[in-house]
Amino acid sequence: MVDLLKVISTVSNKSIDYQVVSFARSMSHVEGRKVDSHMPLIKPLDMSQANFSQSNNHL
Repeated sequence: MVDLLKVISTVSNKSIDYQVVSFARSMSHVEGRKVDSHMPLIKPLDMSQANFSQSNNHL
């Protein structure tokens, strides 16, 4: 996402400031109109470590 913001900033010739903060703080800033947007950081899941023992396999 940071790379995307850098490209948008370069192409638009506009400065984009970004901060990495906790999810709760980010949402609080959006709700308080301190920031324009919120982009959650979603860590990729290592599928080899995923536990599917509770999966419903009859769907």
